[in-house]
Amino acid sequence: LLQNENAEIRKLLRYRKDRTKGKRVAIKGKFIFNTREILEVVEKAEAEASTKKSKKRRRMKSTTYEIEEEEEEVLEILSEDSEGECIVVAQQR
Repeated sequence: LLQNENAEIRKLLRYRKDRTKGKRVAIKGKFIFNTREILEVVEKAEAEASTKKSKKRRRMKSTTYEIEEEEEEVLEILSEDSEGECIVVAQQR
């Protein structure tokens, strides 16, 4: 039972290690790396990888708080009445 599980785990790990894309797959089985043909294949594989990497995640815009004119007037009146005891709470938009 343990031998079967161990064999399945090894098979899974071997599958994970096998590369399916990129430079390694393009030059697999070739031993001379200074030829122009190999260089072109590697450059093409790098270009494909770089186009995939260039797609960035969109970032969320930072939230900004705005105080309307009416609220601003109320805050001015309150600040005149109670010298600095007012807490400003802004609405998120």
